[in-house]
This record gives sequence, structure tokens and C-alpha cells, in this order.
Amino acid sequence: MSALPDLARLQHLAYHVFLPPKLPQEEQKEPFQESVDVAIVQSVIQASKNYRTQTQASSQWTHIELMLRRLRNYVEAPIEKDRLSEDIKSMKPGDILPLYIKAQNAGVILRKQVNHTTYEVFEVQAQTKNVMSTPGKIVRHFPGPAVQLPDSVANDSKFINQVADILDQMNAEVFDEAQPKTRKAGTDLHESRESINPNYFIQFFFGFLRGMGHAIDPPRVVKRLADEVLWMDAKNPWRRSPIWLIVRIALQTSLDSKTTYKHFMAYHHASIISQCYKHSSFPSDLLYAMRVKMAKRLFKVQNTAPQFLIEDAKAAADATQTLLQGRWDAVRSAQAQPPNQDLSRADFDSAINQTLPRSRNLLERVFQGHSGHISPSRFTPKHAPRLENITEFSQYANGGLSRAFTSDPHLALFDFEASIFHNLASWTSRQRDYSGACAVMSSCFQQYLTAAKSHYTADMADRSIMMLTLMRIWMAIDQLATDGCSLLREFSPELPEDILDPLLLRTTEHIEQARTIQQYIHTRRVGASASNPSIFSDKATSTCLAVRYFRTSRRHQQIKAAIETYAEEQKSKKIKELREQNEKYNRLTQQLQAMTCEYRYTQNGRRKHAHWCGRCRTEKERNALQIQPYEWPLPRQQLDAEAVVFELERPGSFA
Repeated sequence: MSALPDLARLQHLAYHVFLPPKLPQEEQKEPFQESVDVAIVQSVIQASKNYRTQTQASSQWTHIELMLRRLRNYVEAPIEKDRLSEDIKSMKPGDILPLYIKAQNAGVILRKQVNHTTYEVFEVQAQTKNVMSTPGKIVRHFPGPAVQLPDSVANDSKFINQVADILDQMNAEVFDEAQPKTRKAGTDLHESRESINPNYFIQFFFGFLRGMGHAIDPPRVVKRLADEVLWMDAKNPWRRSPIWLIVRIALQTSLDSKTTYKHFMAYHHASIISQCYKHSSFPSDLLYAMRVKMAKRLFKVQNTAPQFLIEDAKAAADATQTLLQGRWDAVRSAQAQPPNQDLSRADFDSAINQTLPRSRNLLERVFQGHSGHISPSRFTPKHAPRLENITEFSQYANGGLSRAFTSDPHLALFDFEASIFHNLASWTSRQRDYSGACAVMSSCFQQYLTAAKSHYTADMADRSIMMLTLMRIWMAIDQLATDGCSLLREFSPELPEDILDPLLLRTTEHIEQARTIQQYIHTRRVGASASNPSIFSDKATSTCLAVRYFRTSRRHQQIKAAIETYAEEQKSKKIKELREQNEKYNRLTQQLQAMTCEYRYTQNGRRKHAHWCGRCRTEKERNALQIQPYEWPLPRQQLDAEAVVFELERPGSFA
């Protein structure tokens, strides 16, 4: 871990490895995330080197280090068939080759044995809906399907070249059926927030392998994985690194025992912490969470932990505690220090010698007992105006009624109810030409409902008066709405005539109000057409209110025409953009076919893929090409489109 990257990458490495309580809320940019993934694998490589020196199983860790180095190479640069073919051909018994087929959300592990080679595959990132719907950790089994091939097939150059070609192609192309989709405006669009379904790739690739080998049931591990899907004001969510999962699966299925795996993971955690606390700006809360996670891993192994692991973990924990305590002491010291007050130059004599110019007359009057007249305090009782006999309900819209209910709620409710029963009918008749009258009564309805619900809790008679008052306000709103939109009269009010029968009403006035409301509902239901659908129905038909209103409104027809004209212009621009992107994609593909990967030789003569490789840069540029999907703003079905335009600008009385 001596070559770990800068603070930002180290911090994100800790997010993926330790999964602290506070995590990012959006997906990181691809180049940065790739560098974090490389840092994750490099940290495991360095930890494995140090761990091997402390144990006796050096041959086992030799294969593990080679496995991790190969994985790092394929994280640094995308899978390229010639390089992959060479790596598979160079595998010796005991070697392991893990691969991340990113475009398919699949992990593939090749295991070379004495007489055969095993291909294992598994889903890397769990489906988003499964992670979000599962309380706590999600239980998964690894690996998935596996196929065993005899050496006569597995070592054949043509077969290896074909496998490398398939994996190279599958790492760049995605089955359309495997991509999650969402439906918008009648069109299926790719959903980038969901994980790719790897089953199509698994069926295709393992169908090819099973033709020359046979399926086996490999030893599997069960893991309780802590996974997260986090996003806030972001396009795509933050997910835990798939590379970190592949590393853990490859390690646990390759080491000789589960205990060895647990020992190494605790050691790996300690080695990361040992690097993190050396950064003076590394967050304290993150360090604390990392130390707790390491302690939990060490606790799980109990007395089986080797002495060197206990010592290294304790050293990391103690150093972290010392750092955190030092930071806390510094904060307390800064807060505890008194302000720097230098009193050596203070002139106390002049400070206590006060002069009071222009105060002689005042002091003389005080000494003579004439200090001035003190006006008595005034008593101003609090009194909110009552709501009795309201004739103008507009003044109580937008919160005015709620403020009146605050001072004396019971009296205010009584006054408001009396005003509704006595004055609402005349107010409604005067407001037939006022477009905002419905909004006024709707506001009064909501304010009254909120206040009455909290005060009418025990007495059924009070709750009956509340329901009667609300129904009387509804009646006024419906009268205003049908005056403003006469088409509404042809649709049912969606209330039964006997809706008020269960109420407990004790006064003649209230019973008469109930009779008036029931008669109004009866009249509305008789005047409505039984063939018309409900105004609350979501289904657009030729007889629904939205469509019928649209077809009689010149204004709404103009809105629809303007939307469609603008949409056609945007569609033409998007088609042009798609054509340009396709041309660029084809041009880059042709360039790639004429290019080969660049390699460099290390000081010890080993051939290594060059990080400045021009072919890989071109391939990344090609694979990064994208275009935002175009969505037609209106539904394709004519009736649905007309209903949507109606909703965009509903009549004021109806809204």
C-alpha cells in the first residue's frame, strides 16, 4: 500500500471497503472510479505480500498475488482479446484468473487444475430493487453456474482464442433484453439506475462452454452483503464497487479455509487504516468508523487470530486512537483558552473617572425629588375578532381562517359554522362571475377541516356538524365550478344521495341544511349522463371530461399544436445528433481495428500494458459515446394527448 493514491481516492477506497455510515449520494465519474478500483486491488496486493511474509503458506499466496495482479491489469485497461488469450494460455495448475465483464454485470473466474479448467460465473451488482426492498444485509451465494472443461479442450489455442473473443465482445456490447427499461410517453427507455441482468450473457456463454464440457456444482460460499443504493439530486446512484466484491469472492473461494480469509480481511483492514491515519486531513469520523469495522472483523475470528495479526491490528487501532484523541484535545484547547487580554497598558484611573456633561439639570431634579412623571402601564386585553356573521369569505382564504381558530378554537368554529349556514348561499350567488371563488372556498374547506378534526374528537354530534359544514362548503364549490364549466353538470358528482343519513343532527336548522344538500346532490345526479365516465377516471375516452372540454376549447387546441411543433423540431435535432454520434462511433471502430495495444517493459524485463496506450484511449472514447434519449412530450394516443393538454391548463373552477 505504499503507492496508494491521493487523499480523495483513499477516502473513496475506504467508502467501498469499510462502508461507513456516511456515504456519497451519487455515482462518481468513470475515470475517477476506475482509479479507485485500481487502488482497491493494489491495496489487496500489497496486503497479500505483507501477509505472506508472516505465514508459512507461501505457495498458496503466490497464486493469490498472481491472481490479483492479473485482475489489476484488467481494471487498469479494458479486456482485449489478444492479451486475454495470452493470459489464459500462460495459466499453470493452481492459477486463477478473475474477470469483470462490466457490460454484462458479471464476474467470471477461471481456475486451472492439473487435468481440467473450471469456468465460474456470478452476478456482481445485485438488482437495485432487491437491495432497496431488503431490510438489512442481502444474502447471496457465490459462485453461480460452473462448467468444467478437460485439458484437451481448455488448452486448445483455437478454443482459447474464441473464449477471449467472446469475453472481449461481451465486455463492450449489451443484450438489449438485459437492459432494464422504463416506459415514458408510450416509449421504452433504458433505465440507467438499474443493474444489468447478467442471465442473458450467462446463458449464451455457458451454452457455448457446456457444448465442450459439463456443468459441475462447485463449492459455494454464502455471504451476507451490505449493499447500498444512494442518490440525492443525482442522475445515477452510488453503489459499492463491483471490483471489491469480485476481489472478495475470488479470495474466499480460492483460499484454503474460511478462517484464513477472515484473518486476511482483518489484516487488510488494518493495513488500510495504517495508511489513512498518516494523512493529516483524513476525516476523523471516517477513521473512527474504519477502526470499529476492523475491530468487528477481529472479534469474529476470536482466539484463532495469529499473533502478528493481533499486533498489527492493535497498532493500527492505538495509532488511530492517539490521532483522534489529539485532534479532540486540540479542539478542546482552542475552545478553552481565554481571550488574550493584555492589561499592562490599561489606565484604570481614567477609566473610573467619569464625566457627565449636560447632565447637571437632570441630576438636580433627581436630588430634589422631581425625576419626572411616570406614566402608568396600560392594560390591553387580547381579543381576536369573532367570526360571527361573516359575509365576505375571501378575507379568510390563504391562512386567515387558521389564524382566527388559534385564539379561541371552539368559539371560532361555532361562529364559522353559523356563518356558513346563514351567509354562504348569498355569497355564492354574488361570486358567480369571480374566477377565484372556488379557490377561496377550497382554502376555507382545508383550514376548517384541519381545525375541526383536532377539536371534535369525542362528541359524535360535534363531528356530525363538522361533516355537515364540510358538505355545505362542497355544495358551494360545486355550484361555482358548474357555473364556470357547464360541462361538469353532465358528469356525476360522485356522491350518494344518502351520504348524510348517518349524521346525528339535533337542531331543525341543521336538519334543513342536510335536506338542502341532499336535494342538490339528487338534482346533480339526475342531470348527469349515466354513460359518462367518472371525472376521477384515469382512462382517456371520447366521453371523458378532459377530452370533451379539449375539443370545445380553442385555447387548448392551440397549446397542443404548439407543443407538437416544438417537439418535431427537437426530434429532428435529436435524429441529426444520433446520426453524428453513429458516424463517430463507426469512425473510431475503424481506427481500433487498425490499432494494437501498447506495452512497456519493467526494469526486471516483464512486459506490462502501458497506461498511455493509444488503442485503449480510443476504445474508451468510443465506449463513452452516448446520447440522451428523446422523449416525445405527449402520449402517442390521441385521446391521451388531449387529456394531458387539458391537465396542463385546467379551467380555474375545475382545478
